[in-house]
Amino acid sequence: MTEPEENTSWTTHHRLSRIIALRRAVAAQMREADVSEITPGSMEFYSFHVLLPGGADVMLALDADLPDALYEVVRFINAGDQPRHPFEGRGGFGSAFTDKLPKMAVLDLLRRYAALGVPAQPDRIPRD
Repeated sequence: MTEPEENTSWTTHHRLSRIIALRRAVAAQMREADVSEITPGSMEFYSFHVLLPGGADVMLALDADLPDALYEVVRFINAGDQPRHPFEGRGGFGSAFTDKLPKMAVLDLLRRYAALGVPAQPDRIPRD
């Protein structure tokens, strides 16, 4: 998914345009990262996954509460993974996440994840 279709509603078009812009920024600034395609979710909450050079695998999405303004970053946790890093907003129920982020804060957070050197576990998140 690279561009919104012409027959989409304004809300859908706006949200999809925002996640496309974020994906492009991540791909441009995190050149060593593996960035997945955008996948649609329920209620127009689009997302994509990023596998970072250090092995951290995270999902980036529109913020659940403020999808027209902010983003969130989710790291899914397997048994044995650190439940929450100090720079993550919240943790529990199989994930650690940070929400209410503008685009530049998302990029800063990705740099922190990339610096962790977490072993990759590509089988835990389906990737297209």
